[in-house]
Amino acid sequence: MSDIPKNISEPKRACGRIFFKFSFNELLIVLFILALFSAMAIPMLKKIRSGMKRAVCTDSIMKINRLCLRYSEENGYFPPISSDRNSMWFGMRYNNNPQYDWADAPIAQSLSYKNRFVAICPEMYQLLSGSGRENSNYGFGFGYNKSVGSLQMLPFEKMDENADKRGIEISRISNPKSLMLFADTATRLDSEGGREPQGEWAMYPFAESSSYYREGRSVWGSNTPSVHFRHSGKANVSWVDGHVSLEKLGKSRGDWGKSCIGYLGPVDDRYFKPF
Repeated sequence: MSDIPKNISEPKRACGRIFFKFSFNELLIVLFILALFSAMAIPMLKKIRSGMKRAVCTDSIMKINRLCLRYSEENGYFPPISSDRNSMWFGMRYNNNPQYDWADAPIAQSLSYKNRFVAICPEMYQLLSGSGRENSNYGFGFGYNKSVGSLQMLPFEKMDENADKRGIEISRISNPKSLMLFADTATRLDSEGGREPQGEWAMYPFAESSSYYREGRSVWGSNTPSVHFRHSGKANVSWVDGHVSLEKLGKSRGDWGKSCIGYLGPVDDRYFKPF
């Protein structure tokens, strides 16, 4: 007689192979261990994946920032936000084509054609997926500081029609470290193309300050928010001195905050003011 207790699993032999019979409790323990490892691994994998997306986004915004700074060094002033509806900072369009050609953008002219590629932020691409807008060029998911790309902050006695056709001069900037140049941006559009918090996702090529400025002064109302804090509640922001940082949502307006769209920085808009 064998002295092995009957409650211990014994190997079974069949066709020359050995099989082990496991009790129900043993199977439960194995399943519990597997579930525990899965619970630990899945958040880690999500964090790694999110970090990889953010890295692509950071690389793209840094590239655009460098091109903008190169343009300002060569011309003495920053590129305009738009010369007209067909010429924007992120490209040109022809014959009323809705698509803008990045290769003809003012800031891309100093690059060879093969080096002009800029990747859309993966988080933005995922939001746009299936909308038909994911492959269009409308700023790659980044917005330009209007106060740098126009003369709206300058205390002129009267603004003329050319105010948005030229950026400010480098010599007028008082603190490059605290003046933002580009940020993660987005908006949502209704069926008629109006900006609506419950609409479909769309790119938006400008980073809006909370107040609207003309002739260096805050004027009527407030801007619709456009900075998109899509990286776990933070947004990539590039600055005139060349560095890139992750910034938290400052404040928002209405239901825009539910989409992580809001304003950048303090309520006095100091990050948008050149001087």
